[in-house]
Amino acid sequence: MPLILVRVDCRLLHGQILEAWVPFTQAECVVVANDEVAQDSLQKAIMQLAVPPSIELAVMTVQEAADTLKDRAWTDKRVICLLANCQDTLSFFRAGPRFDKLNLGNLDCTSGKKQVTSSVSLDETDLKCLKEISDQGVHIEIRTVPQHPPRIIKDLFRFCRLS
Repeated sequence: MPLILVRVDCRLLHGQILEAWVPFTQAECVVVANDEVAQDSLQKAIMQLAVPPSIELAVMTVQEAADTLKDRAWTDKRVICLLANCQDTLSFFRAGPRFDKLNLGNLDCTSGKKQVTSSVSLDETDLKCLKEISDQGVHIEIRTVPQHPPRIIKDLFRFCRLS
């Protein structure tokens, strides 16, 4: 399977991805799955400028990314898929490609969200999305960079009330 990292990070493509995760995973392709960015030619151009020429970049809607990866595109490449939030990640998961591990990198502390680590804030909707993915056998961890020890999300389910 070409998906070597599926990561939820509201910043999508940024320095930690390019300087830490791409080398660590030896990724050859980065897929940004985000409906808004897929429609924004300026943001796509800026992302393309940031990516080294040796790395392929694909910016698609969440559904397009799921369909493309489900159809086994890039079978000859090591692929990182970036999603901006838990709701998009659940849609991506339901729509197609299977993966056994999900990385939470950075989710901003916005109104109604509770900070669970220094880089990740979640609300009840996020937890429900993550629980559904976890219940399908996906190992979910919080880890900003590969050198940090992962925090397993199942530990949080015990302490957070889901209605």
